[in-house]
Amino acid sequence: KSQTGHMLGASSAVGVISCVLGMNDGWLPPTVNYTSQRSGCELDVIPNEARPADWSCFMAQSAAFAGANAVLIGGKVRESAVARTNATDDVLVVSGVGIVSPLGCGFETFAEAVNDSKSGIVDINEFDVQRCRQKTAGMIRDFKPRKIMPSLKLRRVDRVAAFATISASLALKHAGCWPIESPDRLGLVVGVCRGAASSYEKYLASVTDSQWHKASAVYFPNLVMSSVGGQVSASLGIQGITSSLVGGTAAGLQAFIHATELFRRNPNQDCCVVLASDELAPFYYRLLDRRDEHDQPEATPLPLGEGSAAFVIERASTARARGATILATIRGTGLTSDGAEALSARTAVSDGNPEWLARAHQAAMTQAQLQAAEIDRVYTSRQGRISHDTRETAAVRDAVGDVPQHSVNELTGVAEASSSLFNLAAALASKSDKSENVLVSATGDDGANASIVLGI
Repeated sequence: KSQTGHMLGASSAVGVISCVLGMNDGWLPPTVNYTSQRSGCELDVIPNEARPADWSCFMAQSAAFAGANAVLIGGKVRESAVARTNATDDVLVVSGVGIVSPLGCGFETFAEAVNDSKSGIVDINEFDVQRCRQKTAGMIRDFKPRKIMPSLKLRRVDRVAAFATISASLALKHAGCWPIESPDRLGLVVGVCRGAASSYEKYLASVTDSQWHKASAVYFPNLVMSSVGGQVSASLGIQGITSSLVGGTAAGLQAFIHATELFRRNPNQDCCVVLASDELAPFYYRLLDRRDEHDQPEATPLPLGEGSAAFVIERASTARARGATILATIRGTGLTSDGAEALSARTAVSDGNPEWLARAHQAAMTQAQLQAAEIDRVYTSRQGRISHDTRETAAVRDAVGDVPQHSVNELTGVAEASSSLFNLAAALASKSDKSENVLVSATGDDGANASIVLGI
């Protein structure tokens, strides 16, 4: 940082690059602009100029905003070294679900609404939509966190983080993990798209007319995308692995897949909560409404939505040992991206070739060791946008044939990052008399494609 300044999220990565370069070229990175040592500080700061040295191992650390801490140990490649991994072959399962949605709070309430085809789409009266094409949305009303979870103290938590905190606590309660007994063995992975939209708007409103000296410090901490995960961790006391994934409308399912990979490689974690959270705020709502007006003036997309969905994942052996109900087995996952292809063709991602999304489905089925004919149901990220839905439908047919396709988005609205997890929850909520293999699909405007196969 003494050479580059504080680059926020990139600082720790640049630090690792500096260590690798110095280790391989034989020098220790300096602290530039150094003048004098503070009294009582005995650190060897390597002042102003790199120091020649022969070294073979380094430790890089980052203590980040919202309480996320990371350490990386690296070293020179040794030909005699034996590759080691902490990955476990134990099957991963879903043991708890927490929902905050336009259909209600709690998995049971959500499941009942989905099975009864109850709609959560309502007329918007929270803000002015007179000049918008869409005047309805999946809104969450009468949301009272303290009534749902009286033991939680949500201080200075904005709306999107409150959704996330309540859904996470409901998922832990549903899994039988509440109250938390071993916080250092519980992880958290969060998928976000817009983040704290209302905090952004309130912060910008405090600096209108370029009066930056009036900027409100109350909202500023929430502007960091990882703030949602930080607020959830702080409110619930989670002290295990913590990670935030920022993406498009596939971010929720991407985060779920990311969580399974992190969890497989970390034997020190008993459970992991994975969630996505979204809120509707006036400025973002109008922007998205105008985007659809520009992209597809002839179509009427599905209404937008808000809310949060959370899942508890753990190893099957751990779940059985504590007598938990296993809701689903995570059988296979797949991730691809066709953003580069779309950009090279100068077209929107949603207008692109369905091949890459189909590849994500095929990767998930390959990992699950299943054939296309063995998939019983598919849940998609339908948006009511012609190009998007046509591409996704074609990809599903290419991968698994004419399997019934479902989407809960018509009932909840399109909640960006959370929609794919609402669909995953809907898959778990569906009533069936036999075991089924269910594929859940999500594709984002950023070119990210995600697919997961569950055994239910």
